[in-house]
Amino acid sequence: MDFQVVVLAGGTSETLSPLVSKDVPKALLPVANRPLLSYALDLLEASDLKDLIVVVEGQEAARLVGAWVSSAYLDRLRVEVVAVSEDLGSAGALRAISKRLTANDILVMFVLHTMAMLTKIACWSNLDANTLNCIPKR
Repeated sequence: MDFQVVVLAGGTSETLSPLVSKDVPKALLPVANRPLLSYALDLLEASDLKDLIVVVEGQEAARLVGAWVSSAYLDRLRVEVVAVSEDLGSAGALRAISKRLTANDILVMFVLHTMAMLTKIACWSNLDANTLNCIPKR
């Protein structure tokens, strides 16, 4: 199956304040001494999915995430970090990057839900059929 991988990494949410701030966006929030985004990227890398689009709300948050990804995953993953406007929501963020989505099948990961999803489900979408498919992971 030929598909693209999109990781929705959020931005700087007020609901997670003071844990998340302008200096520490959701994606870089430390969980067990690692940025939250690292769990999603490691899972994708282990699954041999190495061409990724990481969507971040806000220019400054995207800059911080991009700098971290570049240093942590140099020569391991090909990651395009894309900034979108804040408060678009998941569907709005995907709409904002729609010109970058060239495959019919899109695997979407939500960085804040990665911890729960690591062992439970995998989802992907077929743009032509307007479907979202989810399967339990083993």
